[in-house]
Amino acid sequence: MRLRYPIEAPPGRKLRVLEYARYSTEEQHPSSITDQFSFCDQFLASAGVKDAHIERISDPEISGELVSRPGIDQVKAGIRTRRWDLLLVEDSGRFFRHETACGEMIEKAVDQGIRVIAINDDVDTAEEDWEDPLHEAMRHHARTNRYTAKRIKRKLDALWRMGAAIGQLRPGYRRKATNPDAEERKKKGPFFDDVDPKWAPVVYGVYERIAKGDPPWHVAQWLSEQGLPKAANAACDSWTDKNVIALIKNPIYRGVEVYRDKIVRKHYGTGEHRLVRNNPKEILTRQVAETRIVPDWLWYAANKKIEERTTRTPAPPGTVHPLAGVPRDSREPLSGIFICGICGAKMHVDGRREGGCRCSNVARGLCWNKVNPLRSLVHRQLGKAISDQLLSLDGVLDALIDCVRDRMQDDGGRKERLAKLQAEEQQLLTSRNRLLDAIEQAKEPPAVLLDRLAKREEDLARVRAEMDRLKAEQALPQQLPSRQQIADKIKEMAVQFLNMDRDIIPDLRRLVPAIRAVPHQQFGTNQVVLRAVFELRMIALLPDQMHSLLEGSTCPLSNVKFMTVPIIVDLFERSAGPRYGLEALALKEKGLTLEVIGKRLGIAKRQAHIATTYGAAMAAAGITDPYLELKDPLAAASRWRTHPRFNDKTMHGNQKHNRTTVKQVEAETALLS
Repeated sequence: MRLRYPIEAPPGRKLRVLEYARYSTEEQHPSSITDQFSFCDQFLASAGVKDAHIERISDPEISGELVSRPGIDQVKAGIRTRRWDLLLVEDSGRFFRHETACGEMIEKAVDQGIRVIAINDDVDTAEEDWEDPLHEAMRHHARTNRYTAKRIKRKLDALWRMGAAIGQLRPGYRRKATNPDAEERKKKGPFFDDVDPKWAPVVYGVYERIAKGDPPWHVAQWLSEQGLPKAANAACDSWTDKNVIALIKNPIYRGVEVYRDKIVRKHYGTGEHRLVRNNPKEILTRQVAETRIVPDWLWYAANKKIEERTTRTPAPPGTVHPLAGVPRDSREPLSGIFICGICGAKMHVDGRREGGCRCSNVARGLCWNKVNPLRSLVHRQLGKAISDQLLSLDGVLDALIDCVRDRMQDDGGRKERLAKLQAEEQQLLTSRNRLLDAIEQAKEPPAVLLDRLAKREEDLARVRAEMDRLKAEQALPQQLPSRQQIADKIKEMAVQFLNMDRDIIPDLRRLVPAIRAVPHQQFGTNQVVLRAVFELRMIALLPDQMHSLLEGSTCPLSNVKFMTVPIIVDLFERSAGPRYGLEALALKEKGLTLEVIGKRLGIAKRQAHIATTYGAAMAAAGITDPYLELKDPLAAASRWRTHPRFNDKTMHGNQKHNRTTVKQVEAETALLS
């Protein structure tokens, strides 16, 4: 490059020069940075610059398409403070391979009176027409990147066609070189993946645990303890719930490899290349028997459990998702199974200084169930109720073991189901063959036939997976746990439920599919409280290895009552009237005084009076339960006022809380009579 204008130092001080260098990938040699700086030094020497203050900034192993990089950010900051008189670089592509970003930075430098020279591009901002050579140079650098990307894509397509490995090594596999004795890594390839016998049992265990209903985050903790290696580009070694879900959904573990389900797209604002979903018609698949780790029936069973976690219609991903930016509480023991008994929405952690639970639809005005019990009380009451129930199952254990024995020995029923599946398989094969004939006879196969064929293939795979499951169940050793083993397991679980922490989530999910928070009205008042209504699934008390085979099975009708145990739990503290009403009334009818009744029940004399009066009102109304289930909202429920955020007058002027008093009970009794 020949300079039209000489490089001169400002009067009275040395010339301040910045030399910038960069290279893109780790495969390039680090000496590239040194070589670029040497090239700039030689240019300064040839331009007659002998005494200058030179500063050097570099960005090794970072793409020039990125708008923000550690080194280039320092350059931008120095331009704002006019830290240098001259910016010197080998070519403008070292600054950026992003035309807009490069032009903006150089323009700011010119505005600050800083000269910029890109040696190999013949760009010198001291010249009046410097924008033209810069524009042409940046177009060339961007075009070079596109050509390089096409060559990389061509190489990957060739590897795919020959069945070689592409992309990062997935967990559970090992990568073998075709020429392992070659000195350079590039010459050792192509590479091929096969199952790593050391980690295959761990991957199989992941599918088993998910298939039996364990939450992904719990399986992730187990994987971290096992030490299963993640992909080389993983941000951390520890497994997360998203990592586990991605592993479960990956068809490579059933011997089907997918290529280009996601492609790279450039984000022009930042210069980053981001993964986006590819057009389904451009996705490639291939069968690779060497990569199969789990059978089809287990793969489908685990993926079915993951799909069941989605309770709503699938929505578009990304920022257009209706829940984008909405925080979620997914680390509570009751998260996902504690639902509103009115609308069925999730009960979220919301309200109250100490932490409460509230229906998630209340804030949107879609539900009237505004009851807000304490979260700690909810956990304590539910944990105690489940623990007490587990410790009182002596009569159920024998029936449960008999039920399982009948199920395991039901060869006739199993053979009948297998025969039905085989008949269904034959029908699907006939339908598939007809579709294939129709497609072959057509000059241009219509999309409708192709869609039907894909549906038949999917149905056929599912039927065959279910047949494999039945065959695996048939081959299961006829070994049942003893009564003592199950009893020991139940006692251990009962102790854990008293703590109600995250460790019991897997057992809780299996025991309790859903807990409904049902609002009830306290007799004689307009106070509304919550009760938890749910059922314990006794089949979940069996050892883990039997869950997947017994899932969805039915026991003889005589044992159905032992499969589930209904439970109702108060999620509130009862006051003296509802708690002791009938008992206090019975004692009073025996002629005992209020003082004696109070001592018998462990309450004060006034509370004994309230209890006996309340009990008399209940007896007069002919009820034994002081809490009545609500189907519709009350006209004036206690504490259900407008939220203070929207009505300051309500917050300060109308905080009258209705309490259970003797006069209220007597008035209500008179109305009822």
